[in-house]
Amino acid sequence: MPAFPCYTWPPPAGAPPPWAAVALVHGIGSHGEAFEPLAAELAGQGVLVAAVDLPGHGRCPGPRGGLGRWDDLLAAVAALLEHTAAAAGPLPLFLLGHSLGATIAIDYVQRHPGCVRGTVVSNPALAVDPSWRLRLGRLLARVWPGFTLRTGFALEAAAHDPAALERILQDPLRHDLCSAGLATAWLAAAQRLQAAPERAPTPLLVLQSSHDPVVSPLAVERYVAAVRAAAAGRAADLTLMRYDDSLHELFDDRERRRVIADLLAWLRSHAG
Repeated sequence: MPAFPCYTWPPPAGAPPPWAAVALVHGIGSHGEAFEPLAAELAGQGVLVAAVDLPGHGRCPGPRGGLGRWDDLLAAVAALLEHTAAAAGPLPLFLLGHSLGATIAIDYVQRHPGCVRGTVVSNPALAVDPSWRLRLGRLLARVWPGFTLRTGFALEAAAHDPAALERILQDPLRHDLCSAGLATAWLAAAQRLQAAPERAPTPLLVLQSSHDPVVSPLAVERYVAAVRAAAAGRAADLTLMRYDDSLHELFDDRERRRVIADLLAWLRSHAG
């Protein structure tokens, strides 16, 4: 098995001719194949889609929720983009990250400007839950980085849609574990990104649930405002779209049709 398992959804027979490719990066406890409903929707509209299993997730080897180094997550994104580019050929390539995957995606493109046509993030984890779990994780990270705790996120925080909740509950590859090393690296990366808004990758589309109970919508609002301010008078290619009737799993909740339509419209406007 490859170090970073990747999955591909090409446009099916009868779909419009391929016009873009999107590489997907999942969040904590999820995995690449969990994007299948979203991937099927996009592929049906002529978008080639690919996804990866991050270290400690899905079919990727290693302890669940564990992390050696933050760079291991960035290496998974590099492998994903290489895999997607090989499948997509000359199609314009976009990177989409959700939650923790959004933090990773922003960091990766910030380090590799021009590697993709544009970046999309949904409910980016720019502020981490300040609970006792995080505080304990930070204390243990230096002496026991492999120490693992449950994230403590309630299933009901994912979505209003009972079908989406049942799919998450029955998914054998999902877990709710996070090591002290991963929690600390995640927090450090989020703080690093917020401290350097002038380096934010653009074009950038931010999709945000207004009442996300898992990550902080306020932190996202502040980041977007800081990126715009850092543009220093020039218009930044940055779009923030808010959704008032969705929880954390934005692509699997009540407003999924609108979210996907907005995503496709943005992709089309930047694919030419």
